[in-house]
Amino acid sequence: MDIDKKLEQVSRMFCIEGSYVGHRTIQVGNVNQTYEVQFLLPNGEPKSFLVQNVNTYAFRNPVQLMENIDQVTEYIRKKKPGKVTLHFHHTADRKIYVIDGDNFWRMTNFIPSTVTYSSMVSEQVVRNAGKAFGEFQLELSDFDITKLSETIPGFHNTKLRYEQLAAAIEKDLVGRRKTVQAEIDFLMSVKDSACKLTDMQQKGLLPLRVTHNDTKINNVLFNPDDNSAIVVVDLDTVMPGLV
Repeated sequence: MDIDKKLEQVSRMFCIEGSYVGHRTIQVGNVNQTYEVQFLLPNGEPKSFLVQNVNTYAFRNPVQLMENIDQVTEYIRKKKPGKVTLHFHHTADRKIYVIDGDNFWRMTNFIPSTVTYSSMVSEQVVRNAGKAFGEFQLELSDFDITKLSETIPGFHNTKLRYEQLAAAIEKDLVGRRKTVQAEIDFLMSVKDSACKLTDMQQKGLLPLRVTHNDTKINNVLFNPDDNSAIVVVDLDTVMPGLV
């Protein structure tokens, strides 16, 4: 099916009314296919939405993933009603996703007049990104963590990552161990420090919180006029974790 026909079909399933105008492919992001779709609403207002085809190979539990995102974004919207937040649209039967054969679709509000950065362009940008992620954590600090699913088990479990590393070193499947021995020695020398937070959590000394888990700088949208942070995006890895 033609991509415009498919995007219009998906949009209608999310109860979008009016005339479909067209789409623009969003190139930022390496996992999901992302499109800006443009409509002319019944009142004559032009409006854009963001439609994504979620990569279900990378995200094996997309329904749980979307349930996590929905709860977190709605919680922030209610807590901070004047704040710019992501808002996911629902189908007629109140789902926030559409399963279409092998495709898993979602739709959110499009936030215009923003920029993203893939690397540091100034200390100001980095500072504002850190502030945005800090505010995200703070807004969710009293969220009931038991409501969220662990959609990628062990995603930031450092002890598990070390076990996987040790197994890979032992197997040395493509014979590269001898070329990285210095790096291996360093990683093994800091193992206790690297695993400390995971150990503390497992002993009940650190609480689980809602965490973003992918706090890279291009997961923040910025105002192009003053580089202030507008909103944290890409919530696919939001789940219980350590701040």
